Amino acid sequence: MLNKIITIYAMIDDLLRAIGDKEDCRRNMTDAEVITTAVVASLVDFLNQFMQSLIKVSYSNYKHLSLLLLSNKHLSS
Repeated sequence: MLNKIITIYAMIDDLLRAIGDKEDCRRNMTDAEVITTAVVASLVDFLNQFMQSLIKVSYSNYKHLSLLLLSNKHLSS
């Protein structure tokens, strides 16, 4: 995951340099760091929501299998 974040940062930094973005010398973070933080946070939030939706759909569609697996688990104990 870290390599992907670094790649996103590098692409954003290159893009900002290509369009001639001027950095404000009073800040502690570069524009590329701020944008990368926003992009990665959005991706993490999207993936989290996607996984929650997938779990809900899987459970509602395959509830009978979940119950069957749980019942077999108790039988093997």
